[in-house]
Amino acid sequence: MGTYLLEGPQGNESNCYHLGYNMNERIKELAEQCYEHDQSWTGVGQRIFNKEKFAELIVRDCMDVAKNWDDQLISAKLVKESNAVGIVVYRIARQFGVKE
Repeated sequence: MGTYLLEGPQGNESNCYHLGYNMNERIKELAEQCYEHDQSWTGVGQRIFNKEKFAELIVRDCMDVAKNWDDQLISAKLVKESNAVGIVVYRIARQFGVKE
């Protein structure tokens, strides 16, 4: 497994993200939404990475992919398959404690 280091963007794309492999643009977009300004007296001007928010955004994105597939199955009148996808979405949400 690669290293787990996420550094805040500092105007240089090459040193922003490193997980031991190349992340696709969607992961970078989600990661960018997870930086918050540190409000403590020691962190003036610092940005911190909210790991919980990042995990939730990834889970929600995965659920959205499945829901979109579910919509396509319903449109194709593939009800059994659609029900199976719905169950998977529900179980993913439950597994990670994310509300649908």
